Amino acid sequence: MIKAGFILLSLLMIVSPIVLFLKATDDKLKLIKRYIIIIFLWLVYVLGLSFSGVLLNFDLPPRIPLLIILPSILLSILLTGQPIFKRNLNQFSPNFPINVQAYRIAVELLILGAILYGYFPEGVSFDGTNYDILVGLTAPVIGVLFMRDKITRKWVLAWNIGALIILTFTGYSFVSTYYIHPEFSSDVSRELLTEFPFILLPGLLLPLAIFYHIVSIRQSIINKF
Repeated sequence: MIKAGFILLSLLMIVSPIVLFLKATDDKLKLIKRYIIIIFLWLVYVLGLSFSGVLLNFDLPPRIPLLIILPSILLSILLTGQPIFKRNLNQFSPNFPINVQAYRIAVELLILGAILYGYFPEGVSFDGTNYDILVGLTAPVIGVLFMRDKITRKWVLAWNIGALIILTFTGYSFVSTYYIHPEFSSDVSRELLTEFPFILLPGLLLPLAIFYHIVSIRQSIINKF
């Protein structure tokens, strides 16, 4: 059930950027094709790391952040910085990158379920520094307020920055539990995080959250609030 949930949510989120790109007016098909190629190659890369066993070493420096998280951040920055993306930035719905972050409620519920089923240690939940569900809960609120002109892009920018800070703490809860203080995860197999479908959490669901924050931040900056 939990494994199926990670797979289903990941599939939905893979499709979500295509929905965003449908609003593009300049080389729409080219943009979508480029995304499909990038996401395909990224999944091959992540799953390749997973099945190769490279990620099974839990010594410092932490391999998942270094080999997956950091490259995904750079990839998101590079993708959203491409001329074809910038030309269409104002055509994309400014609410979509905000509202879609509500999927993080589902992510946190899956993490909770994984803990209850013994897949993840308790340290990666609310007991640690994982407060990411707050981003998911506030996303629709910020989206509605912005749509009704109750808040400006400046507030949207502030929310995105705050959400990234929370996401950083969430990432730290995993790094701390799995790499720095492994005794906190002694009751579960740490290797499970590196296996399919749980590798989709740091390998896809987290990078897409970062991607949408970067898109929203770029939209806020380009329109000068």
